Amino acid sequence: MDLQNDSEGIRSKALKQFRAEMVDIDQIAGEAKAKAAERQRNEELRAKGKANTIRKTGKLPRTCFCF
Repeated sequence: MDLQNDSEGIRSKALKQFRAEMVDIDQIAGEAKAKAAERQRNEELRAKGKANTIRKTGKLPRTCFCF
């Protein structure tokens, strides 16, 4: 009986550790998804701004200030 209790304790401890690791992984993945979505929104806004500039002026916007 004592061996069974020990194995159940070990199993329960491993399960708790696994669940804690899964929570950490889910949190990191959520943050990465949010960051990627924000980066994509920023790139889309930059592209829309560039497109508006091209529509207004008919020319490509300058990317560098070389003369």
